[in-house]
Amino acid sequence: MQSSVASSAVLDDLVEEYLLFRGLNDTLAAFRREIKQDRLQAFDKEKLTRRLITLCKEGRNDELWDTWNYIVDRFCKEMNPDLQRALDTARQLLQQLMIVHAVERHDKTKVHTLLAEMAAVNSEPSHWYGIEHLPNPAHTAFFAPFFTNDWKESVATQLCNTISLVFQAVPQPRLLGFRTAQLNMKKMEARVHHLSALLDMTGQMR
Repeated sequence: MQSSVASSAVLDDLVEEYLLFRGLNDTLAAFRREIKQDRLQAFDKEKLTRRLITLCKEGRNDELWDTWNYIVDRFCKEMNPDLQRALDTARQLLQQLMIVHAVERHDKTKVHTLLAEMAAVNSEPSHWYGIEHLPNPAHTAFFAPFFTNDWKESVATQLCNTISLVFQAVPQPRLLGFRTAQLNMKKMEARVHHLSALLDMTGQMR
C-alpha cells in the first residue's frame, strides 16, 4: 500500500502536468481544488487515521461522519462480512472516543449530542448512555480504562488496520498499476546492476 501511496502522488503530479500541457485550465483548477479537499488523504492510511482522530479530539462530528460515510459508501457496499464487522467496530470506537474527548473538555452539550447519535444507530442498552449523568466518569470502574492513553492509542491502531484492509480490497486503476509495475521494474534493474557488479568483482579477484 505504501508504494501505491507514493505512486498516487507521482500520478497526481503527472495529471497536473498533462492538464497544463493541454491547456485545460478549468479542469486543472478543479483537480487541484479536489486534491486539497481529498477526504481519503491520497490513500495514506496513517494520514487518514490521524485526520479522523483529530476530528474526534476537536469534536467535529459532522466532518468525521461525512468522511467515514464517504469511505463506506464508496468502497464497502459489497465487502465481505468480516470486513463489515471490522468497520462496525471501528465506527463504535470512534463514537466512544469522541464522547471521551467531549467529557474531557467538559462539553456537556456535545456529550448529549453524541449519545443521541449513538442511540440512533444502536438501540441496545449500554453503559455509555449513563456517562452524561456521572460527575467524574474517568474515576468509575467501567469508564476509567477509556480515559487512558493506552486505550486511545489502541483505537488509533485498530482504526489504521481497518482502513488498511479497506484500501487493500479496492481494485487499483490500470494507470496506478502501470506506475507500480514501472517502479518494480526499476528495482529489478537496480538489483541486476548490483549483481552484475558483484560478479565483475568476483571475476577480478580470481
